[in-house]
Amino acid sequence: MFIKVSHVSGLEQNKPTHIEVEGVDLVLLGTGSKISLFESRCPHQGAFLHEGAVRNGALVCRAHGWAFDADTGVCRGKQSTALASIPLRIEGDDILADSEAVRALADRRKTEGRSSETAGSVIHAQRTVDDLPGPVGLPVLGNAHQINLEQLHVTMENWHEQYGSFFKFRILRQNAIAVAHPHLIRMVLRERPHNFRRISSIESVFQEMHAQGLFSVEKEEWRYQRRIVAQALNARQIRLFFPKMQQITERLMRRWSRASEEGRVVDVQEDLMRYTVDVTSNLSFNYDMNTVEKEGDVIQDHLEHVFPMISRRVNSAVPYWRYFKFQRDRDLDKALVALKDIIDDIIDKSRERLKQNGGNVEAGNLVEAMLQLQETEGAITNDAIFGNVFSLLIAGEDTTANTMVWILHFLSSRLEVFKRMQEEADEVLGESDVLPDMETANRLVYHDAVINEALRLKPVASIWPMEACSDVVMDGVAVPAGTPVFLLTRIPTLVDENGTPAPEFDPERWLRRDASTTHFDNVMVPFGAGPRLCPGRSLSLLEIRAVMSMVSRRFELELSTDGPPVGERFAFTLIPTNVRLRFKERIKYRSGPRFSAPTAESVRLGA
Repeated sequence: MFIKVSHVSGLEQNKPTHIEVEGVDLVLLGTGSKISLFESRCPHQGAFLHEGAVRNGALVCRAHGWAFDADTGVCRGKQSTALASIPLRIEGDDILADSEAVRALADRRKTEGRSSETAGSVIHAQRTVDDLPGPVGLPVLGNAHQINLEQLHVTMENWHEQYGSFFKFRILRQNAIAVAHPHLIRMVLRERPHNFRRISSIESVFQEMHAQGLFSVEKEEWRYQRRIVAQALNARQIRLFFPKMQQITERLMRRWSRASEEGRVVDVQEDLMRYTVDVTSNLSFNYDMNTVEKEGDVIQDHLEHVFPMISRRVNSAVPYWRYFKFQRDRDLDKALVALKDIIDDIIDKSRERLKQNGGNVEAGNLVEAMLQLQETEGAITNDAIFGNVFSLLIAGEDTTANTMVWILHFLSSRLEVFKRMQEEADEVLGESDVLPDMETANRLVYHDAVINEALRLKPVASIWPMEACSDVVMDGVAVPAGTPVFLLTRIPTLVDENGTPAPEFDPERWLRRDASTTHFDNVMVPFGAGPRLCPGRSLSLLEIRAVMSMVSRRFELELSTDGPPVGERFAFTLIPTNVRLRFKERIKYRSGPRFSAPTAESVRLGA
């Protein structure tokens, strides 16, 4: 039986289109005179192919660059791997798909396609969670008394040293497991949202804050919101936005130039959070906060209360704040009120712009897209609009900014690495102080190696609190539905392919393209993996390239030794502390031996 799935007239050439048939994600492609329909889950790590791009006759996965022939679905360079193809019929303007083939694909993915780690019945599992090794707990408390939430990563990594890559612990009466083996980490991320989800306390905490957005929602609501957010952050929108990003980068450059002239030490985390908030608000909301050029009370003063408190509440053994509040909880309440006022203003201005244009213009950003859907479909609530603005602000600010802070920290103590970055920036940027265009970013090969190495050593998402949403088998262990599963994603990145510790900051490893590089490519998940791969990945990497190339071009770096030593704390992400630098204007590289840049094929950014 063939069923209608789309229209020929509505199909854009060389643009992947998402089609969902009977709960199966498919990607529809029109290339030349041919129309094809394939499964939309990349066989590598399960990312959505409809969020990729068509280049040189191939559908390219945005996660790791796997390319599938747009006509046949065969993976280029891996002839034994191919996408499942669904037969089509064209009747007039209607595109019809074979529903039996779709059902067969769905059945196959539930059995053969599922990873071997979760295949089989829980009844026939070899072990239970209780059989796993783990720290000894106390009656009633379990291991809760051993956990300092701001050093959760240290506790987990210490337990890993003692109990291995798959261990249990207990919070009150609740069993939880921690996983540091890369194949199990990939399996959990790949099998979202059906078998695993974010830990359910995330959803309840965001609900209490009336801030449910893409970050916290699950299942069908997630699917619906993912489509909207991914479209707002796609390659076309980022390309249109790039001139504004140049302007924001120049503002940051001027801010640090003033600090250089005045001899001031710079709190780089604070400044980079200003930068990332300005980028996110401009791209996603068409709202120029311009916090980089402001002093005093800015939105970051409110945002800085949010992520640490979300982390504390998500990982708290008891939801104490529902019964009494500490000062930090009252500070969170005040911050949420202030943020709601700011976000409501963003939404009101967007609604007014649409009203002035009669609502008939193409949405230019996320807020406008959601407001238009609210008018036409009624499926988006005011809370959902607020929640997605809120989620993008906190996620876009914290993770990208902290990654850049770690990079600058490494560079301040590895000046020979920074010198090579400066040489590359001089060669690639020419007379410009900032990236002149997006194509130039792809020539920053050594910068990309440095970025990858920082993501390897200091992935800001070093712990992923997940939860089994059905009974599953993990490596022969029966894991009941509702069991918290903590993914310790940093641990696999700190050893090489032979299991030898690799704690050194060595960007050169990404230029060698040997077995070591392949190993780290496979174990690193700085932006997640599978269908919930971070939709802001491309934007984040472009921000990092823009700032790092600007710093390389304009400044010398010096780590300030005043104050406490550099450290790290866990507040849902891994946050650097006490990173304070001096920026000094440099004499631009104009003559002498030209930099021998590595080839653009040397590094695949973002692992």
